[in-house]
Amino acid sequence: MRRLLGLTVFLGIAYGIFHVIFRTDILAPLLVYAEPVKAAVDWVVEDPRRAWTALAVIVIPHIGLYYLIFEDRK
Repeated sequence: MRRLLGLTVFLGIAYGIFHVIFRTDILAPLLVYAEPVKAAVDWVVEDPRRAWTALAVIVIPHIGLYYLIFEDRK
């Protein structure tokens, strides 16, 4: 019984999130910020060899941050 109740609560929350994102205009101003991401994905889809470039653009600027976070400080 508890699992069934948990499942129904989960499904209700999942549908609520789906409804807010796709059925209302509440997040429309925030979805405008996703347009550059959509353009980048379309750019990679046009030529899949560009995936390495896209990965490099994401990873290379963060290498210094990774070093600072994960360096061995003795």
